[in-house]
Amino acid sequence: MTSGQRVTAGEAYLAAYDEHIRGRITAAGAAGAADRDGPAGRKSWQGERGLTTYRGLGGLDGAALDAFIARQRDHFTRLGHPAE
Repeated sequence: MTSGQRVTAGEAYLAAYDEHIRGRITAAGAAGAADRDGPAGRKSWQGERGLTTYRGLGGLDGAALDAFIARQRDHFTRLGHPAE
């Protein structure tokens, strides 16, 4: 975005969400474990559930996107966690 361009409320909310929420979700800590897989961050909570989050998929499509999705599914299946 260049100087003078207006930011919509939706764009501002998404930027704030990306900065404040997605970063914390993908941080490891006492509440769970976190790792990264390409453009995605993955978080799991011991004995509970898992979450995959991302800001963008970096142009993944077709077979590469299918493989990315399968890796997320397989990761949480190995942990025995339902995931979103």
